[in-house]
Amino acid sequence: MNEPRPLAALETDAGLRPDDVGYAGRTRYTQLEYQALLDNASIGIAFTRDKRFFLCNAKFAEMLGYEARELIGQPGELVYPSHDSYQALGRIAIPLLTEGKQLDIEWELRRKDGTPFLCRIIAKSLDPQNPQHGKVFTVAWHIQNYAWHSAHHVAHITRLRARQGW
Repeated sequence: MNEPRPLAALETDAGLRPDDVGYAGRTRYTQLEYQALLDNASIGIAFTRDKRFFLCNAKFAEMLGYEARELIGQPGELVYPSHDSYQALGRIAIPLLTEGKQLDIEWELRRKDGTPFLCRIIAKSLDPQNPQHGKVFTVAWHIQNYAWHSAHHVAHITRLRARQGW
């Protein structure tokens, strides 16, 4: 597991400080800050564009049983248990995201090994007027670990699937 690194370490590694002059120096420093946020986030974060992952942090990939590099370029549908599940979420998400609203929903995804993964998905379009600019998907574990309560988990998944219509 990656240990959090202080921002000072990033400054030294990159040879940059916040007071660096010039647009390129400030932009590079900002990129390092964003990368530090992604790398150290306790939740999974992924960005999609044209229905494909183009960026995700290690936590997002880890929750789904992948290495981050394995997800880049893959269709978002890859992490859903079925095409019907993917389509059902799309019918809920697309109207909200195109109106600039945030999606916040519990949904079942599928790990690389095929096991189901119940999660909370929070998504927001970066630019609702131009959806091709991508949507931001944030996936976080539930507070309750459903694996510890298998019977409850199965019952919850059954109710969720019935409610989702698949």
